[in-house]
Amino acid sequence: MTDSHDCEYRLDNQIGFLLRRAHQYASLVFQKHIPPASLTPPQFSALFVIYKNKDITQNKLGRMIDTDAATIQGIVKRLVERGYVERSLDETHRRKLKLRLSRAGLKTLMAAIPSAHHISEITLKELSKHERDQLLALLAKMVGRRDKTLQQG
Repeated sequence: MTDSHDCEYRLDNQIGFLLRRAHQYASLVFQKHIPPASLTPPQFSALFVIYKNKDITQNKLGRMIDTDAATIQGIVKRLVERGYVERSLDETHRRKLKLRLSRAGLKTLMAAIPSAHHISEITLKELSKHERDQLLALLAKMVGRRDKTLQQG
């Protein structure tokens, strides 16, 4: 085993470590500033994608927000229980469920969007406009943004 003085590895310079810390910070800011509806970031993402994609299937929703089947099932279940999302059978494929925002879901989402903008501003406040654009572009490239419907503008 090498002496700790010989180790050239720096944890604070590793992508996984920094991304995890950035995610923790962004999640903390989100939880602190989202309206009283108390949505989680994945719930907000799901509501937004359902809003942009009327009658989307649960399976497609999970793919669009990069969430596995078991997790998206739990997210949708909680949104249905809260009255934010309605499920209905797809008439052409009877085994598929279509998702649609309820009035309460639409109201909650519309109330949360200004907070989401504010959350992004707070999260990125230490960066210049150029740095923000660069960071977001690099992260999007890194994760391979596949669906433009996730973009707000």
